[in-house]
Amino acid sequence: MVLGELGHQSGEGRSRADIGLPGLQQELLEAVHAVNPNIVLVLMNGRPLTIQWASEKIPAILTAWHGGSRAGETLPRRHV
Repeated sequence: MVLGELGHQSGEGRSRADIGLPGLQQELLEAVHAVNPNIVLVLMNGRPLTIQWASEKIPAILTAWHGGSRAGETLPRRHV
């Protein structure tokens, strides 16, 4: 499961008071986990995010940061 931020959501001038998963992503993660707890979570983000719940419940978490236009092609090759 891939969650995180879009490129324009982080960077200079994009500060947020809450650095958790944006939008309804936390709720989505918890709903998917309720159906199947054997999740690999890939985080695509440009800043650290607070993922306390995920770190306690999700068996595998990979932070991929913003990989650019070829991230979808490169990520599986490097981490499988």
